[in-house]
Amino acid sequence: MTDDDSGWIVIIPPSRPADATAALAAWRRAHPAVASSLGPDDILIDTMRTQNGDRVRIRARLPR
Repeated sequence: MTDDDSGWIVIIPPSRPADATAALAAWRRAHPAVASSLGPDDILIDTMRTQNGDRVRIRARLPR
């Protein structure tokens, strides 16, 4: 799912911070070739405040 034309995709949809962190670790284990090619500037973590608490969305800019 492409977030916009910049090449960012959502790899972890909005979820609780602890769940998002665990899901990112699971995503890295499931996709080791892609994960190893990502640098620090290729992962974007957004925190959003909602009525039910903070939600975290994790996006990645994948290599082409």
